[in-house]
Amino acid sequence: MSSKMLTGRLLIGVAVIALMAGCSGGARTTPGASASAEPRLLPFADELQRILDDGVHASNGLGVTAAVIAAGYEPWTGAAGHSIRSSDALIPMRPEMLFEIGSVDKNLVTVIMLQLVAEGRISLEDPVLRWFPGYPQIPPAATVRDLIASTSGIAEWVDHPSSVFQPPFDPQKLARSWTVDEMLNELVGPPESTPGQKWRYSTTGFRLARAIIERQTGQPIADLIQARLLDPLGIIDMWLTPGWPIPSRYPVAHEWFDVDGDGNLDDITDYPKQAFHDLLPAPVYTDAIDLARYCQGLFHDGALLGRDQLAAMLDFRVADDPKEPMAARYGLGTGVFNIPGLSTIEHYGHGGNGIGYVVAMLYLPQREATVVILTNDRGATMSTTAAAFLTAVDRGIQGSAE
Repeated sequence: MSSKMLTGRLLIGVAVIALMAGCSGGARTTPGASASAEPRLLPFADELQRILDDGVHASNGLGVTAAVIAAGYEPWTGAAGHSIRSSDALIPMRPEMLFEIGSVDKNLVTVIMLQLVAEGRISLEDPVLRWFPGYPQIPPAATVRDLIASTSGIAEWVDHPSSVFQPPFDPQKLARSWTVDEMLNELVGPPESTPGQKWRYSTTGFRLARAIIERQTGQPIADLIQARLLDPLGIIDMWLTPGWPIPSRYPVAHEWFDVDGDGNLDDITDYPKQAFHDLLPAPVYTDAIDLARYCQGLFHDGALLGRDQLAAMLDFRVADDPKEPMAARYGLGTGVFNIPGLSTIEHYGHGGNGIGYVVAMLYLPQREATVVILTNDRGATMSTTAAAFLTAVDRGIQGSAE
C-alpha cells in the first residue's frame, strides 16, 4: 500500500477503478420488458456473488458489499469477505453493513443545490463572495456554479500539508473539529486559477456549497438530505450524523488503513473522525442497497430533479486536472471517466474515498441499472472486483433482454 494517505478525491486511486458521472432522467423500462411486467430475479446473481468472493480472495483484502437495481428486475445485494479479520475476531461482511461514502456526497449536495435553484432560492450565477465576503482565498468572479463544477479556482484544502488526509496518520488531527472559517484561513491558500477557465477537482468548493445551502435554508445538511433526497424514496436507514463512539444500533463495517506504514492494515473504525466529517460536503454512512436506491431514483426514475436541473448536472466539460488522470469530463457534481478495459460500457455516477473505505455508485443508462460497490480495505478489493462486476451486469442484462 502507498504510504501516502487517501486524498478523498472522486477517483478511487490510479491503480483502482475510478467510477463517476451523471445520468439521464425520466422513468424508463428495461429493454424488451413492458412497464407492467412483474420484476424478475437477476438471472446472473450467482455470477455476481462469485465475482465478490473471487475479488476478496485475489486482493487478500478485507471485505466488499454490492447492490444492483435494474428496471424490470428484483433488487440484488451481496457481500463477501470480512468486516473484521484478525487474531482476536472474525466477523463476516454482511449486506446491511454501513460504509462512509466519501466523495459520493458531492452528488447529494449538488442535487440539493439544484433543487434550491429550481425553487428560486439560490442562483447558480450568485458570486460566492455574497455568502463569504472578505476572504482573499475566494476569487471575486467565482460563482455557485463554479463550486459544484470544480471550476472555482479556489485552492484544495485536501492538498494542504496540515490536512487530515496528508501523512503521517495522526489521530489528533483526525479528532479535531473545524469550522468553514478555519478551513479557509488554515488550509486554503491563494486562488490557483481564474474561475470558469480550468477544471480542478475541489472538495473545498463542495464544502462551501454545503455551507451556502445550510445558511440559505437554516437547516443542517443531514436534515436536508433526509427530507429532500431520502424521504421521497422511502430510505430511512442512512446514518447522517456520525459520532464516536459509534452507537451499537449502527452496523458499521470496520474500516482498515495502514496506520504505521508496516504494510499491514489496521482497524481505524473507533478513531474519532470529527475533522474528516466537518470538512466533508456531507458525511453519510449507508449500505449498498440504499445508495443504489438513491442513484436509481435520481437518474432512472427522475424522482429528485426536474429535466432542466438534471440537464445542468449532465452538462459536461473536459476534466483537465493532471492530479485526476482518469477523469474525462465533469458536469455539476457528476462526471464521466476513463475506465481501463470498460470503454464500451456507458456508465456514470460518482465514486469516493474515506480513509479506508472506497466506494463506487454507478448508473448504466443503456441497461437502466444502478451498481454500487462498497469496500473497507483502502481500495484493494475494489481494484480486483469493479471491472468484472460491471462487465457481468452489463452483459447479463443485455443477454436477458435479447
